[in-house]
Amino acid sequence: MRTLTHTIATGMLRGWFSPRSTPARTILVLAGLILAACAWAGPVDVSPAQKDQLKALASDMREKTMRVRRELMAARMDLFQVYRVYDLDDRKARALIDKIGKSQSALLNLHLDNQIALRRILNEPQFNEFCRRMKRFGGHMMGLLGPHEEGFPDKVPDKDTLEAIGATPDQGRRIWRTTDAQEKKTVVEKLTRDSKQIGELYSRYDLDVAAARKLIDSIHQSQMDLAAANHKSQQTLRSVLTQQQFDRLQEEISKRIKPHDHKRPFHRF
Repeated sequence: MRTLTHTIATGMLRGWFSPRSTPARTILVLAGLILAACAWAGPVDVSPAQKDQLKALASDMREKTMRVRRELMAARMDLFQVYRVYDLDDRKARALIDKIGKSQSALLNLHLDNQIALRRILNEPQFNEFCRRMKRFGGHMMGLLGPHEEGFPDKVPDKDTLEAIGATPDQGRRIWRTTDAQEKKTVVEKLTRDSKQIGELYSRYDLDVAAARKLIDSIHQSQMDLAAANHKSQQTLRSVLTQQQFDRLQEEISKRIKPHDHKRPFHRF
């Protein structure tokens, strides 16, 4: 169990915070690119004073983001441990979901604050050049804020997994019937759509802050809807599976996590 816990923690660092799926990583990448931008040369060079402001902004955003990110990771780890126990502590799980939600909201608003601050330092030609260089170096202004929760233990076990733990076909049907996959798919689609829209806002110098805040609220609500759907799935597993089957499910999860898998260790089923 201790080895698994260590592997899970490593997976959270590398999987749940991948560059394509979290605002935390997006802000950190943005911070690095801001520092790189301080050294650029060309028709829209930044002044020494602007460089100092950019460095201060990058340092501040990195510090704030890392603090919130650590809190988010700790809460995710705690929730994972709660979900590994057959006798679900519903109150503790909901409290952790709320804590995770607050951290997610903080990251979304930090990203917006940084976007606003960047425009206070750079003029429009400089900002456009900055965006162009971000794309050149593989960065982007949007940072897909999609469903990075989709991994262990958020996904419903597939047929092979259920067979491995000794679940009957009827149990499988009850689990799949209770878990509304279409509802979850709809939330993910909305989350992806809103993320794309806010990315488009962030790519324009004339930032519509009110529209961005509205999209942030929508994105955060989708994040909470996904968390609620995942929690419902956990409740369903316990209402359908015996404790022995549930414990075997945890063993199957352990088998599918590879310590050397540094890319997406939480995306197995």
